[in-house]
Amino acid sequence: MILTHELNQKNAAKEALKIVAAPRPLRLSEWSNSYFFLSSENSAEPGKYSTTRTPYVVEPMDCITDPEVEEVVLLWASQTAKTTIFNAATGYFIHHDPAPIMMVQPTKEMGEAWSKDRFVPMVRDTPVLNELVNIQSSRDGDNTIMHKRFPGGNLTIAGANSPASLASRPKRVMILDEVDRFPRSAKKEGRPSKLAIARTTTFYNRKILKSSSPTIRGESEIEEDYENSDKRKLWVECPHCLERQKLVFEQLQWPQSEPENAYYVCALNGCILHDSDKYYMLANHEWRAEAPFKGRAGFQLSALYSPWLRFGEMAREFVESKGDPEKLKVFINTRLAETYEENLDGDGIDEESLTNRVEDYEGAPEGVLVVTAGVDVQDDRLELEIIGWGIEEESWNLGYHVIHGDPGTKEVWQDLDDILETKIMHERGVELSIACACIDAGGHHAESVYLYTKSKQVQGRRVYAVRGYSHSWRPVVGKPSNNNSHRVKVFYVGTDTAKDTIFSRLKIDEEGAGYCHFSANLPDEYFKGLTSEKLVKRYAKGRTVKQYIKKTQSTRNEPLDCRVYGFAALKIIKPNMPKVKLRFDKLTEKKPPPEHDDSPHNTTKGTSRTTKRGRRGSGFVNRW
Repeated sequence: MILTHELNQKNAAKEALKIVAAPRPLRLSEWSNSYFFLSSENSAEPGKYSTTRTPYVVEPMDCITDPEVEEVVLLWASQTAKTTIFNAATGYFIHHDPAPIMMVQPTKEMGEAWSKDRFVPMVRDTPVLNELVNIQSSRDGDNTIMHKRFPGGNLTIAGANSPASLASRPKRVMILDEVDRFPRSAKKEGRPSKLAIARTTTFYNRKILKSSSPTIRGESEIEEDYENSDKRKLWVECPHCLERQKLVFEQLQWPQSEPENAYYVCALNGCILHDSDKYYMLANHEWRAEAPFKGRAGFQLSALYSPWLRFGEMAREFVESKGDPEKLKVFINTRLAETYEENLDGDGIDEESLTNRVEDYEGAPEGVLVVTAGVDVQDDRLELEIIGWGIEEESWNLGYHVIHGDPGTKEVWQDLDDILETKIMHERGVELSIACACIDAGGHHAESVYLYTKSKQVQGRRVYAVRGYSHSWRPVVGKPSNNNSHRVKVFYVGTDTAKDTIFSRLKIDEEGAGYCHFSANLPDEYFKGLTSEKLVKRYAKGRTVKQYIKKTQSTRNEPLDCRVYGFAALKIIKPNMPKVKLRFDKLTEKKPPPEHDDSPHNTTKGTSRTTKRGRRGSGFVNRW
């Protein structure tokens, strides 16, 4: 009995020594500082990784390997190292804590790009990973672009737009990158992120990692996840007064017209902070939670904290985004890491607000540098607007025309040609030509539009057919296609995106960037047509859809369509306005002012007219 008792004591002592001697698993930040390498393809600072450059990553990293934390949410701006965190986490769960992993990108194509451009260089340059993962594809299928095996686990790379790839085998570690760019639904399977997370259900020690810059308020998945987390924000110490504070964009200031010289003003004591102070501030930081911790750690971080982005660069981007809702949305989402709140107009813009500010001018006033035209095609007429553009896309209406007649006949297109070839007299005494015109090819007369635009392009003129798409995610102008019967170049226009910009600019009431000038020659019907639509939200198949609709079905919206196509024409040619202005100033510095001449000539003074189809040569009679 005594021997048995002594033996049990010895065994217990041995087990105790094992427990004491067992090394603590490395935290992710420790592993990264010890083993992780950055690749030259993806980093301006390649080589051995260190968290000292961005010390704010330590706490999010260590939450990923904290047994008490099941989910980590990064609502972060661009250029803040969020991708580095998830790449390092992938390496950790290959080398230090092997597990079945899934990396989900917004699309399958983006998943392939991540595999080739991010994962392969990371494995190649990180020795401990290079020993474990064969980055060459194998014939037996163990290693492919989208699937990698390693001792103790595997890595599956998937696209959120592919339900089949999401419904794979169980995974302990689920990494969801840029979730706000995921499709809202994976066909009939529901939200892709939920479908992917369901793969982790059987693991008691699962890890769910989500990151993204946000999108639209009320529609952003990463915002929803962050709001349901403990909501941590970064506080940094002012190097002058030693007070801690969150960095907010409202405290960024700059001299007038000099955003590149921006500086940060301490919100507590007015201390002036420069880019050179960031190193101290980041080294003396803390993450403060604003809600109780319930298993999900959430972190929000703007680009104000980025060591790679200067205060002046952020200020410049903000100034350039004013007057352009798409640019402003990108700035708020990717730089401030905040959701963009869309302002739905309800009843839309009132035409009276525009008619009350018309101006008396003839031809192209001072400020106009480039001229475009937008043409809408109806079954019994063409309508077109001529628009002058200046610095920062300030615009002037230079004429509105209606050409009555069947677009299937040559005469109507000859009348259009006469207008598009008309020179416009500038206030400085030079004549301007229409640099680019876009013509609607989405109706019943696409063939006629194709024939006309092809004949003009053969002559070297920039006259293009366009087709509109109302999806809010499309750019104002996409890549052209010649996939049509006449093999003519056709541009695809994001009409909703263009209307977002147009309606935003119609609200600007100070001359300058984005402001819209209107001629006193325009009739009230033009303004009714320009403001004929409003933006509404509707719900379809479980998701929110934005849609422009007419205020009343009887209202004509051709002036709005013409403005969209004229704006698209500007985006097609992408003029460098500062350079255009320099050339224009040099050209006109010795030009005398124009003399008024009532004799017939081929120069327009900027009017709104109607052309009724009659005998050739009848000209333009009657007002619009």
